[in-house]
Amino acid sequence: MSLRYLFPCTDCEFKFELVSRQAGQELVCPDCGNATQAPKLGTLKKLELAESASEVSDFRANRQNSNTGGWKNILFVSGLALAIIAGVAGFSLYRFAQSKIVEFDVEREIEKFEEWIDENPPTSVLGTYVQMEVGKGLPEWQELPHIGENKQAAILKKFAYGLFGLSGLGLLTLIGSFLIPKRKS
Repeated sequence: MSLRYLFPCTDCEFKFELVSRQAGQELVCPDCGNATQAPKLGTLKKLELAESASEVSDFRANRQNSNTGGWKNILFVSGLALAIIAGVAGFSLYRFAQSKIVEFDVEREIEKFEEWIDENPPTSVLGTYVQMEVGKGLPEWQELPHIGENKQAAILKKFAYGLFGLSGLGLLTLIGSFLIPKRKS
């Protein structure tokens, strides 16, 4: 049985076994697939001897464990963070927008006004009409507070829906990280 030497790949530094008859040949790294030239016999004999196949597999396992997973881990972490942060922010904003909505029944307000007209004498109603100074044109527009609150709530809800969309994008990124194939070892 010939001696086996551990040759480090010039690209990824993965050590794979060589025998003396492979000296000077072009080899392909089993880890990264990089084509590399094996050293000549004199240089090959200066390399570290391979004691067993388990040493090589231990190196491969340690290298994979030390590798953070690259894009797969980045996608997983960023997708998880985006899903959680945008989801919580969207939910909180939606709840806040719901609390700002003021219920306003227009029909009930008209009924109240008609009841006021019916309850007051015509001179009082006419006096109110005169105070409105209708003859001078319409007064300056003043938005009722409940209308402004409801408009603000509608805008906040739209932002909350956008945050829910970002949360969904985070979930898709998270799921996509599982679909990236494992690196061949």
